[in-house]
Parts: sequence; C-alpha cells; structure tokens
Amino acid sequence: MEFLKTFNIQKENNGVSSGKIYLNGAGSKITSFSPVDGSEIGSVFSASPAQYEQIVNTAASAFESWRN
Repeated sequence: MEFLKTFNIQKENNGVSSGKIYLNGAGSKITSFSPVDGSEIGSVFSASPAQYEQIVNTAASAFESWRN
C-alpha cells in the first residue's frame, strides 16, 4: 500500500519504544488487515513482558522529571 511509505511503515515493524529507547519486539506478532478487501497491511512485533517492564519504567522515570 503506497500510502504507508509516507509514514515509513514497513511490511514488518517493531512496536516497542519509549520515544528514546527503540527495541526489537520479542513478543507476539500482530498483523493488521484491510477492512476493504482483507489483504494484509502490515505487522508489528509487540513487547515481551520484560521489554514491557523496561519501557514502563523508562516512562515512569521520564515523568518524574517532566512533571517538574
């Protein structure tokens, strides 16, 4: 799908980021399909439980300084 190139979206994408940290998702693969014709749009790899904790802790630490 041509419009995905505008947003640099690939066939397979990593979905784990804090905005500063970008990780290769070690969790399950989530695939998105077009509601128009059922064709595959792309997929994203989710975080593993450990990656999720890392990202949440990073966000919590960032909030501590951001709120001030």
